[in-house]
Amino acid sequence: MRQPDEDPPEMTSSLDEAVDFGVRRPREARSANAAAVLRYLLAHGPTSRVDLAAGIGLTQGPVTRIVALLLELGLVREESAQPLATGRGRPPVPVAIVPDAWHFISAHVGLTQVTVARVDLAGTVLQERRAEHGGHPAAIAEQVSDLVAALREIHPSPVLGVGAVVGGWVDAEAGVVRRHDGLGWHDVPVGALLSEKLGEEVCVESAVRSHALADMIYGLMPGRSDFVHIFIGNVIEVASVIDGRVLRGLDGFGGDLSSWLLTDDDGHAARAADLLSDYVVRASAQREGLIPEDCTFEELVELAQSDARVSGRLNDLLADRARRAAPLIAGVASMMAPSAVVVSSGVVATPPAVAALESEYRRLMEGRPRPALRVLPHYRTALAIAGAAVALERVLLADPLFTARAPAR
Repeated sequence: MRQPDEDPPEMTSSLDEAVDFGVRRPREARSANAAAVLRYLLAHGPTSRVDLAAGIGLTQGPVTRIVALLLELGLVREESAQPLATGRGRPPVPVAIVPDAWHFISAHVGLTQVTVARVDLAGTVLQERRAEHGGHPAAIAEQVSDLVAALREIHPSPVLGVGAVVGGWVDAEAGVVRRHDGLGWHDVPVGALLSEKLGEEVCVESAVRSHALADMIYGLMPGRSDFVHIFIGNVIEVASVIDGRVLRGLDGFGGDLSSWLLTDDDGHAARAADLLSDYVVRASAQREGLIPEDCTFEELVELAQSDARVSGRLNDLLADRARRAAPLIAGVASMMAPSAVVVSSGVVATPPAVAALESEYRRLMEGRPRPALRVLPHYRTALAIAGAAVALERVLLADPLFTARAPAR
C-alpha cells in the first residue's frame, strides 16, 4: 500500500480532469470532497444532489461533478426519482451507495473467540464465522487467515481491505496491542502477524474506538460531532468523539474504565471489571447451575432468549449487570458532558438489559443535564461493522478516487 504522503502514479482517464475546490491541489480536493459525499451517503442513505450540497457545505456544481466521478467508478448509483408534492417541475434523483462496489473483511479478537465477517460497502454483514482460540497470537493469526480465505469465496465482489479490532491498549498506528490483560498480551504486533498471513496490510484499531468510528460512518449518530462510546463486555472502555474525530491518546493509550470504582451489593467499593464484565455474568450463571462450565457468553445470551427453563433467571442476571453499569455510564456522562452517550457490547445484549440500563440511567441523571443515551443494537453484528469501518476509513475514504481504481483482491 502506498504511503499517505505519496502521490499515486499518473493515470489517464476522464476522472483526472482538474476540478479545483479550494487551496488544495486539484486531485486532493477532488478526493477530499468525494470522501465527504460518500460519508454523507453512508450515514444518511439515498440523497439528492441538492440535499448533498447542503449537507456537506458545498455548492451544487462541485457536488454534481463529484457525483459524476463516483458514478463512473461504480461507487454510487442513481435511484428512481421521487415525484414532487406539487406535481410540477423536475423531480430530484436520489444518489445512493452501491453496496457491492467493494466489500470489507472484519476480524475481532475477543477473550476466547475470534470472529471474522464479510461486510458490504453499505455496512450490511453478509456472513460471519467464529472459532475458539487459545490466546496465542500466531495461532490466532492462522485462524483468522483460514476464516478470511473462506469468506472471500462467498461473494464475487472484490474485497478492498481488512480491519482487525481488539480490546485493551491498542496502538493503531503501529498495529500493536500494547496491553490486553485478559489475553495476557504485551506489545503483540497484531497488524504485522495478520498482514504476513493474509498477504496485505491489515488496519488495526481498539474495539471501542472502532465502534465510535462506525457510529459516525454508518449513521447511528447523524449530526452529532461530539459524543462518547462506552463498550462494556469482557473489556470496559470509552472512546471520545470531538468535532467529528475519534480521539486517540499517545500510542493509543487511554479509555480504560476497568478500574473505575463502583459499589457492590454489600456497599463495598469494587472495580468496574469485577462487577460488569461478561465473565462475571457467566461465573454467576455457572454458580447457580444455569449454564455448563464451557458455555460462552454468546451462548448464555441465546439461552436467555430461547430456553424457558433458565431464561427468566438469566435475564435477571443480565438486567442486574446493566443496572450496575448505569452509575459508570452516568459518571462518564457527567464528567465529559457530551451531547450523547452510546453503549455497546454484552451489557445491552437483551431487551430486558437495555430497559434496565435506560431506566436506571434516567433515574441517576434526574435533575441534571442528561446526554442522550443510545444503545447500539445487535451487539454481535456491531463488532463486525466496527472492523469494517476501520478498513473503510483508512483504505477507501482516505483517497476514494484513487483507491476505487485499485486492482481487486
